[in-house]
Amino acid sequence: MAYEKIACENKNDLKGRAKDDLTEHLRRDKVLLSSLYRRARFRISWFMVSYKLLAVIFFFLLNCLAYFPFWLLRVGFPLRLRRFFHKILLTICGVSYRVHGSQLRGGRVLYVSNHASYLDISALMSLAAPRFISREDILRFPLAGWLMRGYGSIGVKRVREKASEQVSTLRTLFLRDEPLLVFAEGTTSDGREVLPMKSSLFAALDSSATRDIYVQPISLCYSLLDGIPIGTCWEPFCACYGDMYFIPHFIELLSLHRITMDIYIHPARRASQIASDRKLMARFCEQTVRDGLLLLRYGVA
Repeated sequence: MAYEKIACENKNDLKGRAKDDLTEHLRRDKVLLSSLYRRARFRISWFMVSYKLLAVIFFFLLNCLAYFPFWLLRVGFPLRLRRFFHKILLTICGVSYRVHGSQLRGGRVLYVSNHASYLDISALMSLAAPRFISREDILRFPLAGWLMRGYGSIGVKRVREKASEQVSTLRTLFLRDEPLLVFAEGTTSDGREVLPMKSSLFAALDSSATRDIYVQPISLCYSLLDGIPIGTCWEPFCACYGDMYFIPHFIELLSLHRITMDIYIHPARRASQIASDRKLMARFCEQTVRDGLLLLRYGVA
């Protein structure tokens, strides 16, 4: 009887330990399955990935060749040509998007969007082709940075010493009636949340000379993978964030076949009607973009 009692206690103890280790066990399985899924998809579609990669390289060289005459004339790509090239790039990568909400406003407008991947840039550029505000170090990349300048990208340094210079540059662009696109989070996220937005670039809207500028928040969400809802587990496959390297992530992205992203365009509002302070304006855009992301992912705001 004593032996049976000890055996029963040991059995219950093992059950309790197995129950405690269940979460860790599932977590390890999830990581393993994700790794196996990546390898399987890449091995199965190696021919398609090679085909797409060669098409992207050829398209990139074609862009450089097309931009060279405009570079000699010291002008950027025409608006329609910019939109056309970005649409072709998305088609090659197997990416499509669905637009919801309001219409994009032209003229003096600042588009503020969440940022999860380099695909965000091409999707928004194919819609309106605004001037894109990027980090200055990205525009130093060989050929790619030169081409991004041709597409109208503006490099800024996110340091306090250069803040006044950046604000004056943005105000000059606003006075030319050019729309601007900024990812105010300052970096990319995993696509499931909106990071706190930095308020430094919103200082360009505080001047009386830029009183007629509009602000239009935009929410981006990667929704479908091969026509099936992605869900929280597979969203990071589309997002490029943290310490991910561009080339390995891009090759894996090409192996995902067809990606559908949803774009929710919020109504444009005059900057002076939103808030008089740049920090309050940044908080307003952050909350608006977050509400749109929840609406796209869960159908609730």
